[in-house]
Amino acid sequence: ENNEQLFLTAQHLEQYRHATYSPVPYYEEALKRDDKDFRCNNAIGLLYLRRGQFAKSEGYFRKAIETSIQRNPNPYDTEPYYNLGLCLKFQDKLEEAYQSFYKATWGRAWKDSGFFAVAQIDLARTDYPLALEHITLAIDSNASNSKSYVLKSAAYRNLGRSDQSIAVSNQALERDPFNLGALYELSVAYEIQDEKKQSASALSELLKLSRGYEQNFIEYALDYAAAGLNKEAMGLLLHAVKPTGTNPLVHYYLGWLNYKMQDEKAAIAQLKLAAAADSYLCFPNRLEEINVLKLAISLNPEDAKAPYYLGNLFYDKRQYDDAIAYWELSAELDGSFPTTLRNLGIAYFNKRNDEQKALACFEKAFKLDSTDDRLCMELHQLYKRLNYSPAKRREFLEANLKTALERDDLYLEWVTIHNALGEYEKAFELVTTRQFHPWEGGEGKASGQYVFSLVEMAKQRITIGEYTNAINFLNSAQSFPHNLGEGKLFGAQEN
Repeated sequence: ENNEQLFLTAQHLEQYRHATYSPVPYYEEALKRDDKDFRCNNAIGLLYLRRGQFAKSEGYFRKAIETSIQRNPNPYDTEPYYNLGLCLKFQDKLEEAYQSFYKATWGRAWKDSGFFAVAQIDLARTDYPLALEHITLAIDSNASNSKSYVLKSAAYRNLGRSDQSIAVSNQALERDPFNLGALYELSVAYEIQDEKKQSASALSELLKLSRGYEQNFIEYALDYAAAGLNKEAMGLLLHAVKPTGTNPLVHYYLGWLNYKMQDEKAAIAQLKLAAAADSYLCFPNRLEEINVLKLAISLNPEDAKAPYYLGNLFYDKRQYDDAIAYWELSAELDGSFPTTLRNLGIAYFNKRNDEQKALACFEKAFKLDSTDDRLCMELHQLYKRLNYSPAKRREFLEANLKTALERDDLYLEWVTIHNALGEYEKAFELVTTRQFHPWEGGEGKASGQYVFSLVEMAKQRITIGEYTNAINFLNSAQSFPHNLGEGKLFGAQEN
């Protein structure tokens, strides 16, 4: 209809994270009609920022600002200034970011966020008095921002005013007892005053509340790093290092922090530990991790895991070409890791429409680990998409039956193949001798094969005149045995 509706539709799709419709075409169509549209430029810039495309987002924010100040040097909405500051900071353009953040404080809605971001850069510049002034303004505008108290405490501490640092930390903890940053500040400030007992008590409470979970330490360490307090970030993050099984991201972050502190040797040592760590349950998703992993690739080019993780992150952000490029790099460095090949197979099929490349990747991945039941299921699903015959797919499942039987969904494919090949008695035997567990998207699948096999067996009996047996089969199809894991809905249509 008009740009207003295009913008509102795109916002709706973003807000509800629509599974099949993208907001991008709506923003692009609006900008095609009017390339100076303030809201659409800001919105699509923010979308690309959230997807890790920092340089790409910058132009949209600048265009939005250009439109907003055509008649007034101080626009009524300063959000694009704040967003521009974020995108510039991610690109390490701190001087320009500082100016943008400061300009954002002109608008009441962005005053607290703007002054908070300005204070972070003040601390990074070691201008502690100015940081204290700006963080106080941020708190005046939003006393609920728990991060602001941590920055204020750090500013006082770096000014040698540890008593006031402790007071601010205690004030923060009164508002939020789970503020791990305030507890760490309290511990450090007490340590400066040589009050060992109080310092240990604060640290003990921090470790208890964090549950030793590395993501908690990473979050608060990033708050310090964003303010240039790398020593504090590292001190906090070291508590996430375990005797065994440390999450790779912990070592990547420690390497990044060491590099920021001009210790490249220590950085490389940490990055090598990260490369050797177990990748199980390691899922990078923060925007900060883009630069961390890119640094790892640069300093330790032999690390095959860093591009694998970065590919995962970009695929999640819907930056598919970047994801594929990093996965291909990872596969070149280490062709023995099946998950990289599996991910490439998905991307080639879904995003490049390259069936043969996808098939080659999946088959190689499964050959590397034929005990992976998910890989077995996905490869079989690909065979179905490529129209492999039931007989050919049966050969595949028979060759990997132990793995296939690990999953209900793949077991049902096994049952379905028997039904498709006319082996109804075998299908019936299989479907009635396994305890199925309900799963989302699997509703009606087990019961469907159960009914299908009974109906087909009844048809066979009818053709040879065994009507009583046929009736018995059809009567059995009227109710579902308990092992199917689902019942028949009252009033459900049978035909």
